[in-house]
Amino acid sequence: MLMIRFITLLTGVLLASGCVNAPFQETRYVHVKDLDPKRVVEQFQANTAENFQLLNTVVFKYTSNAFMGMGYIEVDRQNGQFKVVCLNPLGVKLFELSGDRDTVVTGSAMPALLEYGNLPLAIRSVSGSITVPASWNTNLPG
Repeated sequence: MLMIRFITLLTGVLLASGCVNAPFQETRYVHVKDLDPKRVVEQFQANTAENFQLLNTVVFKYTSNAFMGMGYIEVDRQNGQFKVVCLNPLGVKLFELSGDRDTVVTGSAMPALLEYGNLPLAIRSVSGSITVPASWNTNLPG
C-alpha cells in the first residue's frame, strides 16, 4: 500500500513538472502587408554571417512519387562558395553539390537521380527550392 502511494505521488510530481514553461522569449508578430520585400532581403543579408551552416528538410515531388531528404548546407558568402549534401532518412547520401559564383558541380549522386540529366537543374525543377542569390551571378548549365 505504501509503495502504491509512493508511485502515485512520484507520478503526480512528474506530470506536474512537465507543465513548466519553456525558457524562450515571446516573438513579436509583424504584419506582412507593412513590409517592403527589398528591405527584408537587405536586412537578412546584413544580419547573416559570412560563413554559416544550415540543417533542413525538403520533400521532392515528381509525377506521383515523393521522397524526403535531409540537407546540410555550408555557405561561404565572402568567397561565394557553397556545398549542399542531401541524405534520405536512413542516412544514405542522395547527392552532393558544390559551387561558386560561376559554377555548380555535382560531387556525387544516386544513379536514379542522374536520370534527370543535369542534377542541379533537375533538383531545381523538381523541388523549386534551390535558389542562389542574384548577386552570385550563377549560370547553371542547361
